[in-house]
Amino acid sequence: MRTGVTFSALLSAAISLSAIPLSAAPAADEVYRRMAAEFSRSLSAKKIKTVAMIGFSRRARASEEESEYAAEKLTEHLSRAGKASVFERSRLESLLREQRLGHSGAAEEKGSPGGLAAVEAVITGTIFGTGEKLRITARLVNPRSGEIIHALEGETDRHWDLLPEVMQFLVPLPDIERLDLDFKDIAVYPGNFRDAPGPEPGESAGCGGVYARLHARQAALLREKARFWALKMREPGFAKSRLTRNPGAEIADPELRKDFYETLKNYYRAGTALPLTDDEKARLAELSEAEKRAADECGLR
Repeated sequence: MRTGVTFSALLSAAISLSAIPLSAAPAADEVYRRMAAEFSRSLSAKKIKTVAMIGFSRRARASEEESEYAAEKLTEHLSRAGKASVFERSRLESLLREQRLGHSGAAEEKGSPGGLAAVEAVITGTIFGTGEKLRITARLVNPRSGEIIHALEGETDRHWDLLPEVMQFLVPLPDIERLDLDFKDIAVYPGNFRDAPGPEPGESAGCGGVYARLHARQAALLREKARFWALKMREPGFAKSRLTRNPGAEIADPELRKDFYETLKNYYRAGTALPLTDDEKARLAELSEAEKRAADECGLR
């Protein structure tokens, strides 16, 4: 009996281990440690004693926060490795300012012994946000000749805790009735829009009723609208600079807007949003028209 239990436990463990994907990206900190270790070997081989972290450019929707985090972690692990003196980025910026002053004649052109001239190599690269993963390409470069001394890449999970909320894109999105068109610069509201505070006494059509009905329609189509934006934001070539209004900005109720952003964020992260049906597209287009009419007739809320 004891042998059977032991065999069963071993079999379960083997099945569990076999289910672990071999290609899974390692933990974030381990990725930066490995990259720093590989760079450190190159620094030793080339007898480089000083290196500066320039930082990473961003592509494919990687955030500024993720780029800064990657640079800071790589700097931290390089410093711990102790193979070379590592210049902090803030110090490097100061040295670059000194160099520009020197070239302009405002300061001595020749730097101090600990100045920019002492930097023998710099680290730069690009960080890509590819769905659920971050792909980091990094290069060790001779700052004088431009020669790439060593190049490597790593992959890790996205740092979702560093990303701003979806609601804080601070970029506008297009009107939803243009579902099948390319992004255009279009007006958010009709030309005769007025920022009215609400209905005048005695008006037969109260704006309170207008927004109550609109709220019900927005709540009914919340998931469909979130799916639309999650899919749109994952399209190749999606460019925030071409958008004209924030997703969910037309939802007046703060709790409903919060639910929309949370649903959108979940769909976007999971990458499981199903394409909209023709009926869902039509209903969203009708809702968008109703939202415009409410804003035009009753003002913003």
